[in-house]
Amino acid sequence: MAMSVRLHLRRLLRSVPGIEVVGQAFDASQIPTMAATAKANWVLADADANLLNTHDNTDSCGQLINCLIMHLPGKLPCSVNTNANIHRITRPLDLETEQPDGVFMKTLSQTLSTRTAISQALATAGDPPTMPLPAFKRTVGGAGKLFFDVLAIGASTGGPDALTAVLQAIAHPIHVPIVITQHMGIGFTASLAQSIAKNTKLNACEVQDGDILHPNCVYLAPGGRHFEIELAGGLLIGRLSDGPAECFCKPSVDVMFRSLSKISGVRTLALVLTGMGQDGLAGAQLIKSKGGVILAQDEASSIVWGMPGAVAKAGLCEAVLPLQSIGESILKLLRKST
Repeated sequence: MAMSVRLHLRRLLRSVPGIEVVGQAFDASQIPTMAATAKANWVLADADANLLNTHDNTDSCGQLINCLIMHLPGKLPCSVNTNANIHRITRPLDLETEQPDGVFMKTLSQTLSTRTAISQALATAGDPPTMPLPAFKRTVGGAGKLFFDVLAIGASTGGPDALTAVLQAIAHPIHVPIVITQHMGIGFTASLAQSIAKNTKLNACEVQDGDILHPNCVYLAPGGRHFEIELAGGLLIGRLSDGPAECFCKPSVDVMFRSLSKISGVRTLALVLTGMGQDGLAGAQLIKSKGGVILAQDEASSIVWGMPGAVAKAGLCEAVLPLQSIGESILKLLRKST
């Protein structure tokens, strides 16, 4: 990691509650020893650090090193030939102007805390837990109970502006995670996540494999990878896959919707926004068949009425709405009681 990057990152991390900088490596060869002796939960490194390729990747207790690799926007994350627990995050071009309470640092701190919890849970798997993972609880039934468990959104052409408008309208405590597949190229979805976080009151980030999906947070499929959701240990977990494109798209809305339809006991509210083609139609049919509800953007407010038009014409929609009305309808449906 370049000295300037290391210094600015250390300054930022020292100002974040719950994060302690326990050491710094000046060369990749120092990382295994430092991680073991300092008992570090995480090693942070730039994508060009030639990480651990020629070194042992376990600490003195035999545990894999948790390594978070930071890469610049628009650049492909590096491929690391290592058996370390590798995670990735996009960092700003210039860390000097970043603030501890800025979007990047909020995303970074959330990433570190979330994946630390996952690692600890996996490390103690099979042992009697002192604090069991919270069970996933269905919220249907009873006055004031939520009617859905997740909000899933698919979009393509014209999607970034439409997404921002919808998320601004629902930027309240909605108590469900928001998962999004927007057709974009590699590197661009990180910038979209930062834009959403800046223009709404919601935490937004590119999802990474193994992320716990927290309520009132926004998770976007990264360009070039499919975003799937599964239930594990009572938690909704984001998964990334490198399967073939579907409907000529990767990420594909159909892949995300289909994964949600497979989770028993989880009811999905799905929204299809402006976009070309029919991606999302097959997945929406599956969600509908499992008791989910589908909304679509209307033709007049769409840049291209391909994707929302496909689900509307198939008769799958609870409502086909102008963009300015979607947020209000989502809030009503999320708070609907049986």
